[in-house]
Amino acid sequence: MTLIVSVVLALLAFTSVASGSVLKNIQAKQKVEDIGGFVMFRKLDGRKLEYLLLEKKSEPGDWSPPKGHIEDTEIPVNAAYRETREETGLLPQHYRPYFGLEDYFEYETSDDVLKKVTLWPAELLDATRPIVISPESRDYKWADTTETLRIIKKQYKQAYVNLVAALECEINLTSC
Repeated sequence: MTLIVSVVLALLAFTSVASGSVLKNIQAKQKVEDIGGFVMFRKLDGRKLEYLLLEKKSEPGDWSPPKGHIEDTEIPVNAAYRETREETGLLPQHYRPYFGLEDYFEYETSDDVLKKVTLWPAELLDATRPIVISPESRDYKWADTTETLRIIKKQYKQAYVNLVAALECEINLTSC
């Protein structure tokens, strides 16, 4: 009887360990996409901030900052520079990133892709510089904080809240 109990317990333990391994293997196969981008802003009248948002052509109503997939040989900040150039026509000399105010977050898409996003605020140095959107985008707009938080892709809202608070403190628009 003791041998039967031992065998059953061993089988239960093996099944538990095996199913845990299977679960880990399934999770390990989830597609992961690393993303880098800039939360581009401009100052109007020295105090008012507006944020650049791009609307995806493939998903009307999907507004987000210039950002995109990190290529195999890139680090996140290089992807942010490349994607900003590709999606807006802005070159690095047109803006100043605030690298100390980075925000990182993750979310899963409806098709089970884990997106790992790193964003930095970047100030457009000439508030009148034209934006030239890529064919990936349907439209762009400059929006104040309230409108940005109303229309931004929901997965990006908390990052914007974090970055706006840190940014306004950094550039002395609010007391910290």
